[in-house]
Amino acid sequence: MESFRKDVVGRLLWAEPDPNTRFKYTIWFDYTRKLVNELREGDLVAVPNFATDSNGVRYSILQLVTVMPRHYALGTDIKDLKSYPGFVMQAAKSASADWTEQETESYEDTTKIICEAVPTNLEYDENNNRIQPERAMAMVGKDVYILTSEMTEKIFNRGINKDVENVIIVGNLIRDRNVEIYVRVEDLIKTHFGIFGFTGVGKSNLVSTLVSNLLSTGQPIKIILFDLMDEYTGLLIDQLLKYNGKVICLGEKTLTESIFNYLNSNFDKEYEKTAVDEFVDTLLLPKGLKKKDVIEKLKKLAPSILHNYRILKKRYQVWKNLLIK
Repeated sequence: MESFRKDVVGRLLWAEPDPNTRFKYTIWFDYTRKLVNELREGDLVAVPNFATDSNGVRYSILQLVTVMPRHYALGTDIKDLKSYPGFVMQAAKSASADWTEQETESYEDTTKIICEAVPTNLEYDENNNRIQPERAMAMVGKDVYILTSEMTEKIFNRGINKDVENVIIVGNLIRDRNVEIYVRVEDLIKTHFGIFGFTGVGKSNLVSTLVSNLLSTGQPIKIILFDLMDEYTGLLIDQLLKYNGKVICLGEKTLTESIFNYLNSNFDKEYEKTAVDEFVDTLLLPKGLKKKDVIEKLKKLAPSILHNYRILKKRYQVWKNLLIK
C-alpha cells in the first residue's frame, strides 16, 4: 500500500506553540491550479518528526486547517496595497496570468499555496508500518507529503478490522469519496455519542443513514426516534415499511385535521386522498428529494405508513406502549 502521494511535496516552514492544539504549523506547496483545487481543509499530511532514528522514519500526521494561494508580487499584507497604485495594478495583472497559466506545473517562485496545519497526535512508523500515538513534534524544514486515500482510510478507521468485526459504513469523506468511514455496531448501540453541526450540514441525513445501516445488519436492534421536527418519517419511509415501524403521535393536536379524520374513521377512503396529500406536504424532506417523481412515490406509500400511526392521549402510555412492543 502506498502511504504518500509521489507527485506533490511541500515544505514545513514554521512551527509555533498553540494553547488549543499544542502546535500550529505553516506549510508551503508550489502553486499549480490543479493542486489548489485538490487540497482541502481537513486533508491529512505527513512530516518526519524528532522521533526519527536509525531504525526508520517516523512521520507526524497533521491536518490542514487552512489552504490559501498567495502571490508574493502583491505583498504579504493588506497594507502592501497602499503603495503606488500603478505598481499595484500591474502586479495584480501579472498575478492573474500566473494563476491561470500554471495549470499542472509550477514555474513562478512568487506563487505559493500557504497551509496551516495542526497535530492529530498520531504518527506513522514507516519501519513497522504502524499508526501510533505521536512521540515528538514535526521537524521544521522537512518535506511534507500528502496522504493517499488508502492511508487516510487507515488512519480514520484506526483500530477497526472490517474483515473480522461487525461494522457498518457511516459514509464517505466529502473531500475524498474513495475513503469509507466505519463504526463498530456494538460501539454505536452501547455507548453515548453526539452529532453536532450547523443547520443544513446533514445531521438528520447522517442519523437516518446510521439507522438504515444498523437495521441492515440483521442484529436484534430496536430504535426509538423522538422526531420533534418531523424529519425522519420521510428519510426512513423505506425502513418503516420494511420493518413494520410505528409512528406514535402524542395526541390528536399533533396531526392535521384530515389525517386525524382518516385515522379516526378506521381509514375511510373518503378521507384518504386529502390525508395523503397533507401527509406528504408536511414532511420535512431534503431539497434533493423534493422532486415530482419522488413526491408521487411518497403518496403511493403514504397509506401504508398512515395505517401504522398510533395516537396516544396520555404521556405514560408512550412508555408503556414502547415497552410492550
